[in-house]
Amino acid sequence: MAGPGARPGHYVVAGAYTGDPDAGGGSASSPAASATPTTTPLTATATTVVATTTTTLPCTTPRCLFDAAVHGPACAGATVPRAVTAKIEAAVGLFDRAGTSTGKKRRRLLGRERKTLAVIGRAAAHASKGRKPRLSAACATAIADAARGELGP
Repeated sequence: MAGPGARPGHYVVAGAYTGDPDAGGGSASSPAASATPTTTPLTATATTVVATTTTTLPCTTPRCLFDAAVHGPACAGATVPRAVTAKIEAAVGLFDRAGTSTGKKRRRLLGRERKTLAVIGRAAAHASKGRKPRLSAACATAIADAARGELGP
């Protein structure tokens, strides 16, 4: 049985071999063999946590602007209608394509993007009106502001 301060089942068995190798040695009842409970000392470790600060850069791409609007506090828990999200994806795709294009093609793609961004604001406003609005007014305003922010002043 374990002694005070020891966990049950944890023993250190120490014994001295008495006799020759062919005689079988000492038994458990001999005074040379003993079982004593042991305790493992607990060691305390200190952990130092170093706080780091990061600087969040402002959104510069349409995808970042719209993600901030759609996933921000104004649209928290809201389901943005597919008519609005499809237009957002189209505008982002046009911006990405314009980034890899040059000359006349780039100018045309950016023009289409500007038109699509203007439609996004109207679609969001439309989704927030009526007897059963599908979008809150605050969320619609956030999405329209993101579209205007991409269009510029």
